[in-house]
Amino acid sequence: MPNSCIACGFHLTHEVYHGADQPLSVLHLPRSHEEARDALKFPMNFRACANCGHIFNVDFDYYKVPYEDNSNLMYNQARAWKLYMQGLIDELVEDHGARGKTLVDIGCGDGGFLALLLAKGLGNRCIGFEPGAEADNARKNGLWGNIMAGGAGVEWYFGYQHPHSDLTCQDFRTREKVWTQCRYALEFFKTYEIPFWEMKCEDDLTENTDDYVLCKPGEVYLVYLKHGGKVRLDVTAGRFSYGWFNPRTGDGLDGLLGIGSTNAGRKVEVATPDRNDWLLVVRGEGKLKLTSRQPPPAPMVPAAEGAIVLRAVDHFTIVTGDGFVPAYKDQGHNALAINPDRHRDKFAAAETMFTAKPGIYNVTLTTLAETDGESTYRLLIGSKLIGEFTNPQTTQDYKPMHKTWKGVLIAKGAKIRIEFNAVTNSKARQGRRKAYSRGRWTTLVLAPAGAT
Repeated sequence: MPNSCIACGFHLTHEVYHGADQPLSVLHLPRSHEEARDALKFPMNFRACANCGHIFNVDFDYYKVPYEDNSNLMYNQARAWKLYMQGLIDELVEDHGARGKTLVDIGCGDGGFLALLLAKGLGNRCIGFEPGAEADNARKNGLWGNIMAGGAGVEWYFGYQHPHSDLTCQDFRTREKVWTQCRYALEFFKTYEIPFWEMKCEDDLTENTDDYVLCKPGEVYLVYLKHGGKVRLDVTAGRFSYGWFNPRTGDGLDGLLGIGSTNAGRKVEVATPDRNDWLLVVRGEGKLKLTSRQPPPAPMVPAAEGAIVLRAVDHFTIVTGDGFVPAYKDQGHNALAINPDRHRDKFAAAETMFTAKPGIYNVTLTTLAETDGESTYRLLIGSKLIGEFTNPQTTQDYKPMHKTWKGVLIAKGAKIRIEFNAVTNSKARQGRRKAYSRGRWTTLVLAPAGAT
């Protein structure tokens, strides 16, 4: 029955609230007054289950909500919201015994609430689910990762853990966003007659570890930036034109966005319109040198009770050189990791500069344990080794592990570095070779010593 409870399946529910359609305030951050007035509205029809008491919106359609474009996360920084989150955490702990439990946050956003909960050091295992992250990861690393590597294409498989898996799917509209973004990619190559069969992957043309480069040197260059950023074009001979294509919306199929051109002897720096993924298209004849810069790390903003949550993929810059192998951003797990197909038994590193209030902190590193191997992590502040931690053996992949170093003095401007490695325990195999852990880690939480 259409009004049956989505939690327990009971067929009797009663109306709680049925109002006019409303915009979702935390869904999208409008860029203008007109865009705010034209915001999408969604039905509000809430009912309560007579059996279990669960309240739900019977008219909610997950696949009509565009979660992944420019989400509004401003509320995470508001003082009142931080106090509310801290109060909610205290309630979970004191009234519901949230100690040593597994806690799931559906619609976790950037994971800030779970990070604050973990900072309490109560032995909880926290799992966050954010609807937009999966689609982002598929597009950035699956679709465009394959294309920009010179791959022959992708075949999508929706596994059994997906809410509409290939085994249970009754509505193929659930795949609509994936198919649409595949169509945008195909139409881009066709519209602009990109000679992909003559091009090759040249990621090493830039030092940015967060971009892909596919090119036919001297003629056409495609630079895909997964998290926005800047690209400098240094033309030493000839003339080149450039413009942007939006792989999320298809904007640019009728004409590239932000077009321009540059001649020999000139250096031009072009920036993505925002911090989402964009494709830079450069065409011409001559000689060209590319320099791609990663977007700056997110600012350090203390959360409730002064705790600072530093996310691996947002606040840290991957170290290149200095004896370290390059890491990559595993968006599916919101972690930094090492590709063991290229780098085994080696350390990578990521750094950030401490810009918050100096003081003494309890520092908690969250890693992801893997069945393939037990990676080791080192925390350095300045040039001092604070401590080292090795993941324990586990039978569950991606199990969060937490290591806390107490009473750590951190000065303003200090460099914080995490070093991590890819290793094998020789217990699992990937094809014909030993499988390796990837040294995944997700957050570093700095809580003022003495805070409760």
